[in-house]
Amino acid sequence: MIAFRPGGASFAVGPYISASVGQYNKGAIRLGNAAEISDDLSDDEKQIHVWIQPGVRVQFRL
Repeated sequence: MIAFRPGGASFAVGPYISASVGQYNKGAIRLGNAAEISDDLSDDEKQIHVWIQPGVRVQFRL
């Protein structure tokens, strides 16, 4: 992390990583404004999904 303190305020830049885990249990198809078809997914169709989000965080405090 890189931090600066100009005139009492603080400014920091550093890396971060975030992870989420989820499971879809319903599917839907929408055809414009005309119709929507939705249904619950069967146990065979349900799978665990993982999202990993790396990035850079910038923080400024007065």
